[in-house]
Amino acid sequence: MRRNLYSHIVKCVLIHLLSLNLIFCEPRGIRGRYETRKCEKLSITMCEKVGYNLTFMPNKYGHVNQIDAGQIIRQFAPLVAINCSPLLAHFVCSLYAPMCDPVYNKDIVPCQSLCENIRNSCEKFMKQNGYIWPDNLICSQFPTREQDPICMKPDSDFPEPSIPTHSNLPDKNKITPIIQTKDTFKIRDFSGCGCLCKYPFVGVNSSSNTDLVPPCVLPCGQYFFSNTQNIFMKFWLSLWSILSLITTAVTLLTFFIDRTKFKFVEQPIILISFCYFIVSFGYIIRLIYGFKAIACNDHTGFLHYAATGPASCTAVFILTYFFTNVSWIWWVVLSINWFLSSGLKWTNGTISSYSQYFHFVAWLIPTIQTMAILAMSAIDGDPVSGLCTVGNHDSNTLTIFVIGPLLIYTMLSLSFFIAGAVAKLRIEQTIRNEAKNNLKTARFLSRVGMFTFILFVPAVSLLGCYFYEHSYKEIWEKSANCDCMPIKKQPIFYIFLFKYLMSLVTGIAIGLGTLNSDALSAWRSFFKRHCKITKSLAQKNGQLIPSNSKNGVAI
Repeated sequence: MRRNLYSHIVKCVLIHLLSLNLIFCEPRGIRGRYETRKCEKLSITMCEKVGYNLTFMPNKYGHVNQIDAGQIIRQFAPLVAINCSPLLAHFVCSLYAPMCDPVYNKDIVPCQSLCENIRNSCEKFMKQNGYIWPDNLICSQFPTREQDPICMKPDSDFPEPSIPTHSNLPDKNKITPIIQTKDTFKIRDFSGCGCLCKYPFVGVNSSSNTDLVPPCVLPCGQYFFSNTQNIFMKFWLSLWSILSLITTAVTLLTFFIDRTKFKFVEQPIILISFCYFIVSFGYIIRLIYGFKAIACNDHTGFLHYAATGPASCTAVFILTYFFTNVSWIWWVVLSINWFLSSGLKWTNGTISSYSQYFHFVAWLIPTIQTMAILAMSAIDGDPVSGLCTVGNHDSNTLTIFVIGPLLIYTMLSLSFFIAGAVAKLRIEQTIRNEAKNNLKTARFLSRVGMFTFILFVPAVSLLGCYFYEHSYKEIWEKSANCDCMPIKKQPIFYIFLFKYLMSLVTGIAIGLGTLNSDALSAWRSFFKRHCKITKSLAQKNGQLIPSNSKNGVAI
């Protein structure tokens, strides 16, 4: 058992070590910058105790900053943690974050003897798992102390490596440092089971300040689903986005034709329709421009990770994310109106006097959310829909900016709806015994309550879908990239279909719900007025043909 655990940890690191061939190539243009280096403070966590605190960038392997170099150094963390050689960290840091001396402006590299001692200490463990010392780390490339008196070689003798046991195996949660900032990503720790980037993921070594990506990324258009499923997903998004656009447009036109049909208590319904009209338009922009133009990085061929652009991606993000959150807040306002009118018996005029406060909150909060996401460069490409949203690749941003707000809005709406429903039940018998006008008011309040209740279905459904993604995202990645997973899990295609349906069904439901007798009456009145105006203009211009005309010629 102890040997198996140790073997898994070493295999994971050796796979990373043997995949570093391209990393050791020196790109063009680096040598010039390398010679004009400037010392900077060493900030890589694994190198804090190696005996020096100044380094320089770029290094000779092409890493232009310590973030890029640190990603490579952290891949050696499991071997450092099992202590196959107490000087392994010193050796690795001297390669990727080389020591910088402000006075001695030359390379300070590890001595050949340092490399040989580390190789001899760690190679025995590598051979036990079927691996040899990588050619990229061949010790003959480093100078001896006679060739370079300044090369790194500790004065003390090398201690024997300690054989890892079950009790001193490192905690897998501590092997990979977790760093989450604007400029770096949380590298998921799949240590101990030989993980390697596999389809649909690919490995990438980023050496650019503007294209910082995780170690395993998704190429444009690749995910766990088949090509047939991806084609059907495009059809699915087209169907519901077009239906939502049409139904919400009809609702908005009905409102503009006859505004008297909508009191302020139910005007949040119109604002929700407006928001989903914009959301549907954002989906249609993605369908028109295509998956690659919206969700993919043209320079790398990968999906967007931690992006703030290009303009098409940002525009789709604002149209879908911002207006979706505005619509959820207007849902909360609708439930508040339901409570005030049904429970507290406030009049329409009294409620409308607070409209400026409702508008202030409904537009301010989503604006703050959206600006925070843009400031954090947290926009990413959705590998399924091709939209630019947030939280597709980072569970933390999914929780903070998607699940958290929607959960709060749902709980607030539920609270006000229940309070209004209880109050309405108490006075229901009284309303039945009152005059016709009061019965009309009762029907009006019932419609407000109906819309408030209907919106719980997509809200709760979306929460379930988001929790599903949050819970299984890491498992899907581990199943694809790690051989140690006894049961491979993949995302369920139908859950994603259901998620996007629930993302658009609100606009459709409201559009169909507003097509009642009052709306039809408003449309009939509109067409009658339009026909009368047309007929009057025709008479005024002498173009009306008398009924006793022959062959279309007036007599």
